[in-house]
Amino acid sequence: LTASQRRSQSNFNNRTEVITLNLTILGLPTVNLNNFSSICDTSATFTLTTGTPTGGQYAGPSVNNNQFDPSIGAGSYIITYSYTDPNGCSNFDFANFTVQECMNTAQITEFTKKQFTLFPNPSSSTLTISTQTIFTDDKLSIFSISGQKLVEQKINGTSETIDVSTFSKGIYFIAIGNVREKFIVE
Repeated sequence: LTASQRRSQSNFNNRTEVITLNLTILGLPTVNLNNFSSICDTSATFTLTTGTPTGGQYAGPSVNNNQFDPSIGAGSYIITYSYTDPNGCSNFDFANFTVQECMNTAQITEFTKKQFTLFPNPSSSTLTISTQTIFTDDKLSIFSISGQKLVEQKINGTSETIDVSTFSKGIYFIAIGNVREKFIVE
């Protein structure tokens, strides 16, 4: 926006001076921060790059030097992207970033001694977990092959049946405490 104003003024010598002021008002830059994909809490620190125009700064929990560290833990976090254009005009945008609790599949190279049995394995409908020891409010978690937590519930007694009929075909891991077992849905 450009504006112009003209003003006349008389001084003590009865001379008229004309002052013209041209003013240009610049608009704010258009800043966008695209939505983030969910990420696992076990992922490595990475550089944030979805903000436009490029050259801005990211800020938020667990953000340092435009890098995000997912080890902050599971939750939803607001990340802000601010940008200042060459004229000195600034604007910002923000987006939610979701960190999911995941199992580190790199740690699942060698299974510990079995403390529970899974059957039938493979399964297409239900999976039964059986043990000779009694579970008392133990936490049972099911993870996808990529490490995303799909189910978390308490387990009590010596057996528990889980409905896996809605799971996609593939390999999954079940964890009770620090014991993990692999099962297949077909």
